[in-house]
Amino acid sequence: MEFNNVIMFSEQSKDLYDAMKEFAAETLKDGRKGQPSVEKKKLINKAFAAEISRLSGMELPTNKTELARFAMKQSVQEFADETRDVMIDAILPDVLMQSPLQYIADIQYADYGDTIKFTIKSNQLLTVSKAGNRKRRTNVQKTYANDVTMSGENHMITTQTTLYDILIGRSYIAEEVMKAALAIETDMLFSAYDAFTASANALTGSLAVANYSDNALVKLCERVQAYNGGAKPIIIGTPIALNAVLPTTDQNYRYMLDSEYVKLGHVQTFRGKIYFKSIA
Repeated sequence: MEFNNVIMFSEQSKDLYDAMKEFAAETLKDGRKGQPSVEKKKLINKAFAAEISRLSGMELPTNKTELARFAMKQSVQEFADETRDVMIDAILPDVLMQSPLQYIADIQYADYGDTIKFTIKSNQLLTVSKAGNRKRRTNVQKTYANDVTMSGENHMITTQTTLYDILIGRSYIAEEVMKAALAIETDMLFSAYDAFTASANALTGSLAVANYSDNALVKLCERVQAYNGGAKPIIIGTPIALNAVLPTTDQNYRYMLDSEYVKLGHVQTFRGKIYFKSIA
């Protein structure tokens, strides 16, 4: 339903849709350090006001007194709320795909009340048997995928914005929409962290590391790589945490001014096999 609303919004209000998508992209640029211009915020306010006027069928007043009465109308406020909601839905996928969530979670979209099914393919190989000259076949083998179903848990966020302040340019609807999308993404990220931590704490046997050391880390990553068909493992953490896993065996390591460690505060690659990803 939300997806269809976004499609209709992109077709019927293309200027506002494109401007909000561009605003989100600029905000997320360079690790969310982007700062869209004030002029862009004003243009989005103007397009937002024009959209409310179109939906309500009422001409937008130019006088501030009449504008205040316009903003107080119930139908106008309802159309403003609906427009703000669809603006959040339009940029939320972009925010999620730029989030650290993509490294530890499988993101799928479903409607309210839907049950999501994940198909997990088996990475088990077939057993090869020795064959005699007259032996035509051995036991038949087949691998199966497992289906895991999950019932979604709905979350909600309630925010309030004074429509009159937006219409006169005292506040910006783009900032409010972006803040709501980032809040949703952060809550989803923390939920994924909790689930990931619970699964990691439940690990036993060969995937559990009691005491950290460089050798133990490399050994664990090589084991994970072998279990996943040779896919190179990724270590995710904050720059401070990643700084603790730098190799200590080579005391003559040199960090040049243009090295990754100086630029990022951590290294992207470790001994050619392990990739680091910072969540900061």
